[in-house]
Order: sequence, then structure tokens, then C-alpha cells
Amino acid sequence: MNRSWSVKKALGLLFFLALFPHPTVAKEDLPKLVKTIQPAVVTVFAYDSKGELKGQGSGFFINQQGHFITNYHVLEGASRAEVKTFNGKYHQVKGVLAHPKLGILATCRKSMH
Repeated sequence: MNRSWSVKKALGLLFFLALFPHPTVAKEDLPKLVKTIQPAVVTVFAYDSKGELKGQGSGFFINQQGHFITNYHVLEGASRAEVKTFNGKYHQVKGVLAHPKLGILATCRKSMH
């Protein structure tokens, strides 16, 4: 599947969910929803050339290969970055795969180790 298509699908879903909150999603469904999406959420840490924390943000996985989306400004100018998954494991970011000219979102790939 085309990476661009996966990103578009993920962004489209987020846009749809934000625009059309459904009233039948009851409060008791929230814990189930959180449990379902929690494994896809990551914390992103960006470091400068001295190894000092430069920035921090969040992101989410878009596939099983370790590609995730985060705000580009979190990674901008960083020498290296890593993500922390919901289970507390850290993974090095292997690179930015794509980002728009406006610098809003970056599609990245984590190491699979």
C-alpha cells in the first residue's frame, strides 16, 4: 500500500472523528476506547547534538511496520530522536520519511528492536 495513502487515511479518520462526534459514544465506552488506541500512541523525544533534550511531543503509529506521525516541529533541528511506547519501551527513530512543506506533520519510522 502506498505510504501517502496510509497517511491520508489516518488523517481523514482523525478529521472525521473531530468533526462529527457521535452522541451515542457514552462515557462508559471511554475506557474501552482508550484501551483500544493506547498501543498506537507514542511519546516522541528529540535531542540536540550534545544529547540534551531539545523537544518532546506525541504521535501515533499508522501501521505495523513502525511508521508513526508526529508534529514536525518536535523533530525539526534534532540530531536524533526516540519514541516511548505505551508499555514503556524506547525505540530510536530511524528517520523522517515525509513531511509537508508547511512543516506540520512528519511521517517517521522507528527501529524494530
